[in-house]
Amino acid sequence: MSKNEKKLLMITCLISLLPIIYGLYFYDQLPQQIAVHFDVHNQPDNYFSKNLFVFGMPIMMCLFQIFGFIADLKQNTQKEANKKMTQVARWIIPVLTNVMYLATIAYALHTIDIRVVCMIVIGTMLLVMGNYVPKTKQSNSFHLGVAYQLNDRNYKKVARISGYLMMLNGLFFILSIFFHVYVSVAALIFLFIWTLGITILTFRMNKYEE
Repeated sequence: MSKNEKKLLMITCLISLLPIIYGLYFYDQLPQQIAVHFDVHNQPDNYFSKNLFVFGMPIMMCLFQIFGFIADLKQNTQKEANKKMTQVARWIIPVLTNVMYLATIAYALHTIDIRVVCMIVIGTMLLVMGNYVPKTKQSNSFHLGVAYQLNDRNYKKVARISGYLMMLNGLFFILSIFFHVYVSVAALIFLFIWTLGITILTFRMNKYEE
């Protein structure tokens, strides 16, 4: 691990732990049981105790960040080619932790619409990743579908299709907040359908190459 990589890991871990400060600031106002999962109608269906949420959630996400960071360093054989995508991926957990932590606190105190937050966050992630996917090269830590060893021509084709679908789906997610909740459900179904389609496509391509 280089000096810059160690520095980035430290910064992203600190940002992943930053929500603890938010939790301590609102600690006395928070209920003893905090909703952490919701159904499509914005109704909570799973809870954490206050202490588990305030302290445990950021610590758990920090550990995920460390594990994912180190695993990527060991497996990524196309570091330079996938540099931009790697940088995006390394910021997903810290940013997601802060946004969803604040949204959960906001719900506990004011009952906001969690669906809106989730759709915007997921949609933005898909738009950003969709922009970089066509520019990546396959590696142990990044590949599309089930096949790792597609030839370059087929991989570029799959990456291009995946990038367009990610961006289209991301836009679908964001726009769905202006409509009925089932439009957001349709965006999730669309995500499942095209990822399954990409999986089948890469499987068939890989089989054909053999």
